Parts: sequence; structure tokens; C-alpha cells
Amino acid sequence: MMNSGDDFNGLGTEIRRAIATTYQWKNFLPEAITLQPLDENILKSYEGRYRKGLDEVVTIKLENNYLLETINGSNPIYCIPTEKDQIVFTDYNVKGRFVRDEAGNIAGLQSEWQSEPMPKMKSEEFSPSELLSSKQYEEAKLGLRQMKMNEYQITYYAYIWLNKKPKDLNTVKAILEVALEQHPNASIVYARWGEYYQACNDKTNAKQNYQKAHELEPSNKEYQIILEKI
Repeated sequence: MMNSGDDFNGLGTEIRRAIATTYQWKNFLPEAITLQPLDENILKSYEGRYRKGLDEVVTIKLENNYLLETINGSNPIYCIPTEKDQIVFTDYNVKGRFVRDEAGNIAGLQSEWQSEPMPKMKSEEFSPSELLSSKQYEEAKLGLRQMKMNEYQITYYAYIWLNKKPKDLNTVKAILEVALEQHPNASIVYARWGEYYQACNDKTNAKQNYQKAHELEPSNKEYQIILEKI
């Protein structure tokens, strides 16, 4: 039950809280949250996308009289308003606040664990993942280059997209083009190109790329096994 499904962390949290309540383990009990009803216009002003990282976007949406937070399309968590511009993220009971600019508009969101607020993103501003999802590949590649991922990070990024359903091979190709630009001598990059071409049913190019990966890393027996199967 704890290592499968989409909400195993949520289940663990509820089990921990139930035990802590039964045995009065005060250090494990979260501080009680009191919902502060706010004007709907104030709550709506909090809605938007906040940049947590180069490819990490926190989205805040209004639902009834509370807010929902998602990170890069993850499962939503409740954010409970406790006073104007103050919320509690209920996954870890972490306090947060909305930051306003000189004109009084919402400019950012900051949790108590963050040293700097996450700036509110403009409507025309997108992360690399958002650009890839909307098939804006050239713009996405600019963002991927700025992330400066090492060869394992960027090829794992490609691996995630390669295993999404349905597959978007154009997205995988865009990621791997950046990977090859930045890491032209990394065997894992050519191996991932091999996987891409296998997904395209292009055995010739798949074999060529796995051969290149094997040349760069002859000690990796997995590449030889794959070559024998192609």
C-alpha cells in the first residue's frame, strides 16, 4: 500500500497523524489550521504560475474558499488561507506568504523554507517542460540549454518523455539534440539516441548510436547485449 499508487506519501502522512493523535505524540502532530475566509477577488489574485526553478513551476488555483497547489502538474495539495496574503501548504504544514509589488499586485510566493520568493510568471512566460508540452521545440531547447544539465540528468529527462503515453518522439528528439550539443562524448547520450531510434523502428540508426556508445564506453556490457539483439 505504501509503495504503489499516486498518493502513497499522503497515506503515510495520514497514518503518522493517526498514530500521533492516538498516543499524543505532540512533536508529530501538526499545528491546527484555522481557515480564514477571504474575499473571492483576493483569492483570485493569488491564482497563477510561480517559477520555483528553471523547469519547476508552482501553479495556484482557486477552489471554493481555499487554494490548490500543483508543481509541474503533480497531484494537487490544499493551501489554506489563514489571513490576507498568508497560507499554509498542508502537505508539510509549511507557512507561505504572497509578496506584493509597490503597486499592490501579487508579485511572488514564498514559503518559510525559501530564502527568496518565487516570482509570479507572466502569461507569455513558460518553462522548458511547458514549451515541450505545447510543441514549441525551438523555444524549449533555449530553456534546456540554460539548465546546463549533466549528461545523466538530461538523458534521464529524455527517458521520462520517451516513456510517457502516448509517446511524443519529437519532444524526445528535441531534448536529445541539446544533450548531444552539450555532451558530444558521453556514451549515455548515444545510448539514449539508440532508444529513440528503436522507438522510431529505425534499426539502422539505432545500431549506429549504440555502436558509438559502446566505442565510448567499451566496459559497458549492456550496450553489447543490445547490439546483439538489434
